[in-house]
Parts: sequence; C-alpha cells; structure tokens
Amino acid sequence: MTVDAHLHLCPRGVSSMPGGPLRRSVGYGFVDLEGSRVRYFPPSFYDSKFSPDMALAFMDWAEVGRAFLLQGAMYGPQNEEVAQAVWKWPERFLGFATVDPRKGEGSARELELWHRHGIRGLKVEVPGFPGMSMGGEREREVWAKCAELGIVLALHLDPSSPEATDGVRAVAEEFPEMDIIICHLGLPPKEGWKERALLAKLPNVYLGLSGLPALYSHKGYPYPGAKEAIRWTLEKVGPEKVLWGSDAPSILTYCTYPQTLEFVSEVLDGRESELVLGGNALSLWSRATRAS
Repeated sequence: MTVDAHLHLCPRGVSSMPGGPLRRSVGYGFVDLEGSRVRYFPPSFYDSKFSPDMALAFMDWAEVGRAFLLQGAMYGPQNEEVAQAVWKWPERFLGFATVDPRKGEGSARELELWHRHGIRGLKVEVPGFPGMSMGGEREREVWAKCAELGIVLALHLDPSSPEATDGVRAVAEEFPEMDIIICHLGLPPKEGWKERALLAKLPNVYLGLSGLPALYSHKGYPYPGAKEAIRWTLEKVGPEKVLWGSDAPSILTYCTYPQTLEFVSEVLDGRESELVLGGNALSLWSRATRAS
C-alpha cells in the first residue's frame, strides 16, 4: 500500500496562526496574505480550500491508500478539521495536531485532549514559534507527553538554528520511545541539510521526502537535484528510515499529485519502493495507533 506521509487539509479555507500574519482564502487558488494576493493552489481550486473528500479524490487518482494529515503554518491551525477527518475515515487518515511547544504544560494538556479525539501525531513548524528551544523546560513537557502517549512528532526545522541538528539529536536520545519525522528531508539544498538528514541514523528518527519539487523547482520536473538528494540519503541512512510525502495541496502549483510520487519512484529499486512509498509509514501508523 502506498502512503502519503505529508498531506494538509484546509476544508474551511486558509486561516492565521496565533500571532502570525493574517491570511484568508479568496478563491481560484489565491490567498490574501496581509493585503497581498498570493497563489497557494492551482486556479482549479476555485474556493481555495482543500477538504478531506478532495484529498481522498487526489489520493485515489494516484492509487494512494492512506495519508498522514499534517499541520502547516501557511494554512493556519486545522486541529478540529483533522480530527473530524480521522473520525470519519480512520482507515485512510492518521491525524497530526499542532500546539505551541513554548506553552509547556498547557500545550501538553491540549495535546492529550486531541489524542482523546483520535489524533496520533504532533506537527511542529519550528520557525513559526520564535524563541522555541528543543531542549527548553516547557518544550520538554510537550515532548514527554508525546512519548507517554505514543504520539509521532513531525518537525519542520529552522535551518538557520544550530538546534536543527543538536537539539533534535538531544530530544531523540532523551525520548527513544518517541518516533520523530524530519520533514522536507531537512530542507535541501540549504546549508547543513546533510547533517540534519544524518539524524535519521538514530533509531527513532525518520526523514520525509515532502516538498522537494518546491525546493528544487529551478530545473523543473522531474527534479534531478531532488533525485540526487534522495539517492544520497538512501545510501547514507538506508531506505528503512525514509518516507514519501507529497506536501499537497500547495505543492500542486509545481507539479501534479501523481508526479509527486512518480519522480520519487524513479529513484527507487523494488525493496526501496516497498519501504519508502508505504512500508515505513505503515509501521509508524501501527505503532502510533497501537499505543492508544
């Protein structure tokens, strides 16, 4: 079974993160970002929304069986929407919430509440939480709650911070029972991405291949630079630690949904395909749901 380990929802449209820039959907793929029209989606997204039904239609088109529903700062908080999708389609979606790690115990309690509503992951976009420290006392309360509940932690790192490597390594070693996904392959080709990717040598750290068409868009499909990065990663950490993810719907301004899968598939041999395109994600899914 193929699993998309990085998919987003915004069924009621794009909104703003607390304290973040003002965003709202205005139609035909555009979002109003503090007074400027910014293209988030293809023009066919007439209402600039992405519902679970629409996500499933895209998945079925590419023969993708399941998906991890992650949060993203560019979409605004979608905790309730993700929980509703998981409740309605538990066999298709594994849901990730977002909470503010800087709020410590309060966010840990909020995460526990979402866990009761079927959420099994936490997505943290580190650049969206200024002053956040992976090793901070308050943040550690949130990581400890993830470990206690068997929640998968997905991290979009800040490549400008040394914590993008050292901080993640410290958390992974302190909480070995917590599975961690580093999104977007550690953000290549930005400086230090290989050091971030090598964190997947730790037993509980995985790498997501999401968003690479955007990071390597300058040469267009089929993204030869991205393929080189994937091949390097597979050789260094092994296919057992790598997950395919699309980063839809915003990635659809760069390529079609099936193409997000096809260009990655072209790099993989048979065993690698089995693991990277679904097997590894299914193992994480099984552990996260079994822990509940």
